[in-house]
Parts: sequence; C-alpha cells; structure tokens
Amino acid sequence: PAVIATSDRREIYSKGDNLYLGVLDASSNIVFRLNNNVLMNITTDGYVTKTSTPRFHVYGSPSFNGSDVCVNFNNTIMNVGSHFNNSNGRFTAPISGTYMFALGIWSQQGATSGTRFITLTKNGTDQPAGCNNSNTAQEQLTITAAMDLNVNDYIEIRRAGLNIQGSTPRNYFSGYLLG
Repeated sequence: PAVIATSDRREIYSKGDNLYLGVLDASSNIVFRLNNNVLMNITTDGYVTKTSTPRFHVYGSPSFNGSDVCVNFNNTIMNVGSHFNNSNGRFTAPISGTYMFALGIWSQQGATSGTRFITLTKNGTDQPAGCNNSNTAQEQLTITAAMDLNVNDYIEIRRAGLNIQGSTPRNYFSGYLLG
C-alpha cells in the first residue's frame, strides 16, 4: 500500500482504488471525527457506536388529533437530531435508509364497538404493519417494523375505533436508523 500521510497514531493510505483511514485514540479505538465531534467509534473488540444516528423514544399517555394520529406523548427519553415532532406525532427521515420502529398502545376496554386497530402510516398512507384488538378487555397493541424511507418521508401512528388507556409504561413509540 502507498502511505499518503502518517502522524502519531493516524494513518491514511491507499491500495489500488481503495482509501484507508485509521485514527486511534488513547485506548486504541478507531475514532472518526468531524470538526472535533466524534461521529463513530470502533473499539478494539469490534463494537461500533455512532453518536449522531437518528433515533427517538417517547412514552406516556398520548392523545389522538382530529385525523386519528397519535400525538403528545408526555415524556421524551431521546430524540437524537430532533427528527420526532411530539406535537404532530411525526418522525421525519433526515436521510434515505432503512429504519426500525416499535410502538405499544394500551387500549381501553369497550370504549367503542366495531373495528379497533392501530397502524403505522408512511406519508399518510397505511403500511402493512398494524394490530387490532377484540374490544373485550384492555389490551396492549404492539407493532415492530422495518421500513425503507426516503429523505423527508414521515411516519405516524394512526388509530381506528379505539381509545387509549392512560399508562406511562405501556404507551410508547420509538425509531432508529438501521442504515
């Protein structure tokens, strides 16, 4: 390989059409920085952490707006990049990729009759990820789904025919960029 630059514990070299970069910190981890901010860290054991990966987790006793979209979870544990908007219940993709979403809604018993379900919507259109309940008891409705999103696509939770039972640990919504 042709070494392009080396300094202390840093090395940049090329081999054929490939460019390799190695930056070691004091613990021998490979660290990728931009403007002195750590973007990715690879430990000597092979663990990879990415501090700026879009992700969020909210929970509480949310409500539904006039369009039956779940909004206003009471608590935000994380919202890296601020891509989840609690007031309109939307996660908006900052970059194209595959995202993982998980949610749980605790439904009230006998609040309505007929079809009762929750679903994930992408840009306002129901996706093949949903859950219904029998209306005979309080039930936990859960969804876990991986979805391909383009930049500025948005995801919401939509309901039909159910009311939420207030419950801080049982009502949650989270998402994460897989890659």
